[in-house]
Amino acid sequence: MSDDQPLALVQWTAGQTQPTQIIDLRTWAGPGGIIAKDELALTFLDDIATKVSISNTTWQRVLGQNDVPAWSPSGKEFPIAMTVVSAGRTFWTVTGSVTVAYEGPAERVDVDVQIIRGYSNATIPYDPATELGALLPEDVRKTGARARILNVRFTGAGSTVECAAIVSVGSGALSLRGENAGTDIRVGHEATLSFSYTR
Repeated sequence: MSDDQPLALVQWTAGQTQPTQIIDLRTWAGPGGIIAKDELALTFLDDIATKVSISNTTWQRVLGQNDVPAWSPSGKEFPIAMTVVSAGRTFWTVTGSVTVAYEGPAERVDVDVQIIRGYSNATIPYDPATELGALLPEDVRKTGARARILNVRFTGAGSTVECAAIVSVGSGALSLRGENAGTDIRVGHEATLSFSYTR
């Protein structure tokens, strides 16, 4: 039985006498699992429950949806910097982060972002909800999961108002839904959206 793990990927460019890129695929065994230098090393490691540390992220080989093996990152942080721009004007800004951590056999995804209204005042209707765009990175979405509906409080701009934030964990989309008569959001209003879910 043999188990092949390449040492590196080497890129050669026509007309060059030296390699143009070398990607180190070596791995080292440690007491807490394997250490590697590049995420491409994961493509050659297939055993379920294998743990590999790369930079500040620990990857674990788990049984994913329909028992298909997949790599799951733990401690990986995805920065969020989303804007809704029209005619060169920024109407919404969403900033923060999404972090992945293990919680038993599953992984927990923690979302912590700030939503800020810019440029002009707006009335957020109850129906249809106002979609701001894709909040969750593809790596942390959960296919088939129900949408999360959370109350958020916008403060600043001389008033405090509340509306619902709807996050589709499957598609990653973020929408806002106002109260029955609509919710007035003013320039400078901001709200914190924090929640967690497991995958």
